[in-house]
Amino acid sequence: MLEKADYEHVFKNGLRHHGKYFRVIVCVNGLETARLGFVVSCKVSPRAVVRNRIKRQIRESFRLKKNLLRGLDCVVVAKNAAAGVDRPTLHSSLESHWRKISDNVY
Repeated sequence: MLEKADYEHVFKNGLRHHGKYFRVIVCVNGLETARLGFVVSCKVSPRAVVRNRIKRQIRESFRLKKNLLRGLDCVVVAKNAAAGVDRPTLHSSLESHWRKISDNVY
């Protein structure tokens, strides 16, 4: 997981990828591993159960693709539309982001 300074660095210097449900910001970290941070605010949903479901989906998708994203810090920001969709839709959206990122960065 990222620290506060890491979030600030990624937000300031990272490449942004926008989608319907997520905005993903990536920045090279100089390490051999990929690191994940995410933002799922109360504006996305006032219900904690919904926010936690979105966070679980982000973590699981990243876990499956982190070898593809080596050397990157990734911050995933959930958009309001993410609260109203099912798991497969969120998963496919994140998969699309990971593919675009790996194609553009490497």
